[in-house]
Amino acid sequence: MKPSVLISLFIVGAVLIAIPPFFGYLHTLEVVELMKEGANRVTLNGSISSGYSFACWGAGVLMILVGVIGAFQTNDS
Repeated sequence: MKPSVLISLFIVGAVLIAIPPFFGYLHTLEVVELMKEGANRVTLNGSISSGYSFACWGAGVLMILVGVIGAFQTNDS
């Protein structure tokens, strides 16, 4: 596999794995900002579902795994 494809697989896989925690962090920041403004109770319906988090994690791990397998393959052509 070409090195550029391998690097792309690793980067995109890492980004997919990082998306749910990043958006969870942004959601927490939004709640904190609303609480600082004087709200006693905050309900935001923007949290990422566990199914979406698992799908992002699974796709990211799969992309990284394909990159690792591709890195160790030899081209016998």
